[in-house]
Amino acid sequence: MSGSSLSRSIERVGSIFAARGTTEADEREDETTGRLIARPIDSITNDQIMSANHPSPSQPSGSVPEPLILEQRLFSLIGKNVLELPAGFEVTADLGRVGLDSMALMQLLILIENHFDLMLTEADLSRENFTSIRSLAALIRERLLEKNR
Repeated sequence: MSGSSLSRSIERVGSIFAARGTTEADEREDETTGRLIARPIDSITNDQIMSANHPSPSQPSGSVPEPLILEQRLFSLIGKNVLELPAGFEVTADLGRVGLDSMALMQLLILIENHFDLMLTEADLSRENFTSIRSLAALIRERLLEKNR
């Protein structure tokens, strides 16, 4: 990703949260609870990124996972590397309610790029696509299908 492309993507990520109404005050309030909402980007180790970069042995290279498998992978990636997902968290639940802020979103984009060997476009960075694990899985599946055509 070029410098200007990265800058536009970062601006787009910011606009997602501006549209949702997330503010620094919201983030500070979450921080005062003492509950970890999103891990800092530098807490992701190379080992985590490398292990996330390999499809499961049951998934043939170049094939596109079924929606349920994709949702499970994303749930695991997000829960292990980006957000602390509470017990009983559903794939249709709002990721913003558990702390998906602009920094967590950037972490998630890096993980998606590494795990699925997929670069999401600026147009893909919409609030609708990042509302839930299910909506994100649908986007990723669509892009993987396009890539494999």
